[in-house]
Amino acid sequence: GPASATDGPASATDRPASGDGKPASGALSLIAALFPSEEPSAPRLYKVRTISVTPPYARLAREKVASAVARKLRGNLCYAKSKLSDALHWYDRAEAVVRVPASFEDAALEAQVVLEEVCLNRAACFLHLQRPGDAAFECDRVLKP
Repeated sequence: GPASATDGPASATDRPASGDGKPASGALSLIAALFPSEEPSAPRLYKVRTISVTPPYARLAREKVASAVARKLRGNLCYAKSKLSDALHWYDRAEAVVRVPASFEDAALEAQVVLEEVCLNRAACFLHLQRPGDAAFECDRVLKP
């Protein structure tokens, strides 16, 4: 009969018989030797892993944009708590990531949006800090790209 875990490897005489009573040959015998408890013709289910078709440079650009967004959001939390110097610090860090949006290839638009949001958030901080000149400069950066 078929080999069990305690019998050791299957031998030629352990092969299941084909429909005419002879041992199976070729690929079927290999399958039978490797999977003695399974029918060789039984359907099999396979796990399929999809691969990303996004080029690595675009993935890297999107990760950078996500990093800038995370920094901007930390700045927003500080702004909400009236910690304006901390908010400016996080907005500066976000800007440092997306300073040149055109270099982001496929993610250039997203980078540009984050940069504009950061500039406007910095302008709001400067207004609260009674620095209207700095606020106007940040607004000009958005209006005159």
